[in-house]
Amino acid sequence: MPHIRGNYHAAENYIIELHRRSPIGNELVRIILEPGTPSDAARMLAKQLRVDHPRPTTVIHRSLREKKVRRPELKAARDADIAVVDVDSTAVAAVLQSAAIAAIGDGRFLLRACDDEELDVAYPDRNWIERIYQTTALDWLLEPEQDPIPWVNSAFYAIPSNPPDWDETVPIMATLLRVAFPGQARACPICNTNYVSHGGRGQCPSCGFVAFPFLSTADAFAWERVPLDAFAWGQCGRCRKRSEFAAIVQQCSRCGRLMEGDGSFRSLLIPDNRPQIAMLLNALNPEP
Repeated sequence: MPHIRGNYHAAENYIIELHRRSPIGNELVRIILEPGTPSDAARMLAKQLRVDHPRPTTVIHRSLREKKVRRPELKAARDADIAVVDVDSTAVAAVLQSAAIAAIGDGRFLLRACDDEELDVAYPDRNWIERIYQTTALDWLLEPEQDPIPWVNSAFYAIPSNPPDWDETVPIMATLLRVAFPGQARACPICNTNYVSHGGRGQCPSCGFVAFPFLSTADAFAWERVPLDAFAWGQCGRCRKRSEFAAIVQQCSRCGRLMEGDGSFRSLLIPDNRPQIAMLLNALNPEP
């Protein structure tokens, strides 16, 4: 029986409650994997979410394998060879649970989802870690992290609107690079509904997505250099949203700005995907 904070204890109310509540925020949507889970679990989850959820989703596989850490709780996670998958998504918990079961297998993970609007779900239950790993020293994994952790990360991206040949390693959403002018019809990046907005931003009347279209092709395809902190986080200069970089080139999920993370002064070891992104962008916009 899953643990749900509140007055919903009957099994028949569980799925109803998951669908009723608001979409999950960014506070914590985490999947803790069973020992021996295939290393491609995060990628398979991203592939499944690309089918199950219409909006872009980032799926990050994290571990502490071979990391030098001092804090006792981190040592416990490293020694247990813990692997977690963090999900940045607007999907409700029931969608994430269903996708995780399909991609990873029921009983092979613990899904923890909580936010500041009274959503608190642990599937199958909060005691799963203790049963599987035979310790309570890992319970901190179920709570939002107060201090940054030096995870080893691999990121995958579920972007349904991307061309079919763009796989889950592509961190950009092509439709966010569209050019549109206020007062002219524009196509929603998510659902492709045409609508007219009288300002620089516009909210789709069909799916509710707020788009930040660019005013020129040159601006849409330009890369912005973004300084990264010690944990590979940087801030979009266009809309100020902070993002975690799992590769050098990423895209702001709010406004579509292409960003080139600069972590050289901190010696951040993140994959250099610039050649891949340049090739994909050239296919979209072959003009110099």
